[in-house]
Amino acid sequence: YTEVAQFLKKQKVMGGSGGALRNLPSCSQFTVVGAIATATHGSGIDIQNLAADIASIEFVKADGTLVRYSRNANQKLLEGCRIHLGCLGIVSSLTLDIVPYYDVMSYRYDDIKLDYMIDNLPNMWKSCDSLSVWTSGFGRGHGTGYCWAVYRYFMTEDEKEETLSDRHTIPNKSKDSGVLCDIPINRYCTDPNNNSMTFRHTGRKPWYDGLTLTMNECQETSMTIVDLQAELFVPLVYACDAIRTVWETTQNWTFSSPWGYVERRQGKELIIEIDGTGEVLAPQKGLVDAMEFRQVKGGDNGWLSPHPVDSLGIHISFNGDETLRPLVLKRVSEIERALKTKFGAVRAHWGKLAPLTFAPKNVEKVYGEGYKQFRQLCKVHDPKGKFLNRHMRQMLFEHDESPLYAKL
Repeated sequence: YTEVAQFLKKQKVMGGSGGALRNLPSCSQFTVVGAIATATHGSGIDIQNLAADIASIEFVKADGTLVRYSRNANQKLLEGCRIHLGCLGIVSSLTLDIVPYYDVMSYRYDDIKLDYMIDNLPNMWKSCDSLSVWTSGFGRGHGTGYCWAVYRYFMTEDEKEETLSDRHTIPNKSKDSGVLCDIPINRYCTDPNNNSMTFRHTGRKPWYDGLTLTMNECQETSMTIVDLQAELFVPLVYACDAIRTVWETTQNWTFSSPWGYVERRQGKELIIEIDGTGEVLAPQKGLVDAMEFRQVKGGDNGWLSPHPVDSLGIHISFNGDETLRPLVLKRVSEIERALKTKFGAVRAHWGKLAPLTFAPKNVEKVYGEGYKQFRQLCKVHDPKGKFLNRHMRQMLFEHDESPLYAKL
């Protein structure tokens, strides 16, 4: 996505309108093809996943021939196969929708009480164009009981910030609704010892800097911290209850210190000061670094879309220590079971961990007719299964009778 943003920025610098993408993933390092293949998304109750922005896509099939799907020629096929999981061939070209250039005005609030956030969440996401809520406070750790939120507003280039005075309102504002963070903080997934990677989350930026966590003046920032990720989706109407369910499930887990809180140095030791408490605490590392809650507009018509309806994304960034992977998978399964028990079918981000949700029989049950249509197109594009890795064979074709698609 960085290269797309740089291209559009260059067009604007050269005197053109420039244009912009409707939304971006959190990290600009993601490839466009990979993001659409897995239904990666941004956040906003009126914003669909990134695959919905594809106007046409061309695949190189297993026999070397090309096939192209577009809104003009075969819209239903395009919509169905945009989330393709890499199973339909090599993507040789695609066409992205663009919108007029815009800026993003962001306001970050720290020290929001979790109970306040959950009780007011629907009003919070209605008050802005894009909302992200993060927490390291469900279990044991420095951030227990608190979260932070970023409200984003999309503005035309000529629009004055004063026009936001009526829109940017904190629901039921009180001491529990947080404090504005308008000082430099460390970037997400950036080495905390690198002082050059600080930024002001609150402020007005071009769309490409304002929508991502890892872009500065249209250049990628470093991503030195690795994590293990999971993300589950429930219908948005269950959002508040689902977050409370996750809180109950994770109350005994260990959480890392919240990222981006007020940070300063004493000698060689990096310390974190939690606003409002007066405490100075050394950073700690837990099983979970943070969780994020985002909203995705449904109805993109993808056969394998995790967002058939308006959805809440429950993202979990786990400690990236590979020795913890067995424990991480166990903990992800605990959340999957808890959400499924209360809210029925749970869907998952195709590019992240979800051992129970991705079980073959569950995928078939959850995706139903879309699952059948996708499998059929796979066999048209790739009769011998050349593009299927072990994970895809097991998840989509484990019970297939064809010897060419038998599991490894």
